Amino acid sequence: MENGTVIEILKFAFINEKRLPIENPKWSEVEDALILLGNIENGGYISLSDFDDTRSMIIFGESGMYHIGIITEDDGDFVYCNGSAEVEVAEVPISGNYFKEHQICKDLEVLKTVVMYFYETGLPSEDVIWES
Repeated sequence: MENGTVIEILKFAFINEKRLPIENPKWSEVEDALILLGNIENGGYISLSDFDDTRSMIIFGESGMYHIGIITEDDGDFVYCNGSAEVEVAEVPISGNYFKEHQICKDLEVLKTVVMYFYETGLPSEDVIWES
């Protein structure tokens, strides 16, 4: 935990672009990756994790839309919900995957807040709704 967080690895996977993982990323590097992810039209994903993968967050993103998931060894799995009504038929394509519309974040500032909380604590933020 050299950087003062529980997060030790930042991985990138953008369509048509390969990037090397960053060990012990600074928050500014994570923030830059989130902004880049939101501006990519073809999509991709970013993952944040500790070295032994007991806590990880994956953010799929494309054109200002994000799907956020957290997997923890102790606490289970969590998927971000935007608070809109759950509609089973409404699905949104992001990075070659389809996610339910109520599981899509379209606000970069909300995304940054949720990711920063996980970056600092390894836990899902209590300021948003999660499905488990």
